[in-house]
Amino acid sequence: MAADREALGAGLVSFAVTVLAGWLSFLFAAVVAVALLMDALALRDRPGWNPNPWLVGALGLGHVAGAELTVAYLFSVPAIGYYVYRRRQRLHGSEGRGRAGTL
Repeated sequence: MAADREALGAGLVSFAVTVLAGWLSFLFAAVVAVALLMDALALRDRPGWNPNPWLVGALGLGHVAGAELTVAYLFSVPAIGYYVYRRRQRLHGSEGRGRAGTL
């Protein structure tokens, strides 16, 4: 009887942790999507680089879909990494190299 209660308790805790992890993955993906879109909108009038906010927004939505679909993460994470790399190269060029903590 005690073993059944322990198994039930472990099962419920495992279920709760799984549900919490799923919701947190959606939350973090949504934060990344909103941050990408806000970044693209802030750079709209910048002379160094003018990313397309619609394309960046679609990339963010793909990242949100990646919270549930692994295939979407396979495309969105490298694409976001490339976006951040290009942003740094276009806006900071060679002036930012070698200095830690600057963006």
